[in-house]
Amino acid sequence: MSKYSPTTAVLIVACSGEPPAAIQTESSVGATASGNDAAAATGPAESEPAGPQSRYTPLKNCKVVESKPEEDWSVSRCMGPGGFAVFVDYGDARDDLRLILPGGKPVPLALIALGGGGFNSLGDVFEWRGIGAGAAFEPTALIVRNQVVTSPERPEQMAARLVVVDLKQACVVAQIEPRPAQNEAARAIADGTRQPCLKVGS
Repeated sequence: MSKYSPTTAVLIVACSGEPPAAIQTESSVGATASGNDAAAATGPAESEPAGPQSRYTPLKNCKVVESKPEEDWSVSRCMGPGGFAVFVDYGDARDDLRLILPGGKPVPLALIALGGGGFNSLGDVFEWRGIGAGAAFEPTALIVRNQVVTSPERPEQMAARLVVVDLKQACVVAQIEPRPAQNEAARAIADGTRQPCLKVGS
């Protein structure tokens, strides 16, 4: 059975002591949140406040498109808003992502390499940041929780980072280490001025 079947969705506990970005309980991409209270769903589109908003893609809703259980690998497609999507590439106890641009080809995000190459696993929800209400929502960034083994000698100890992806550049622009206000820091980068793409090893 694939790692990302509905019965085996990965649940990762945040370490920041607050409602974690990219780990929410909304059941569809249409769920919304805004400001610092990203865990709270808003009302109808017409009552949504102005400014950056969030939409969520639960990992359990991703569809397996390729798999070889005997070789312990799979590829799952996760639909997002505005024509965006991601491929989750799982293999050898590691998760990686490819961003699918609207009408374009998948772009590797190199989460494994940026995390140092160790074992890792993703949070249970992808958070899309953008502006606009309802069908007018335009995503500009993606926030993903990535739990990474930072020391081969201590595989039980993992760092729950928040990875910020700039959708226009189709690259990772920040990795926020566990800390107080980790969620707010990730959303501030996602909603702020454009940052340069991270290079492997940064």
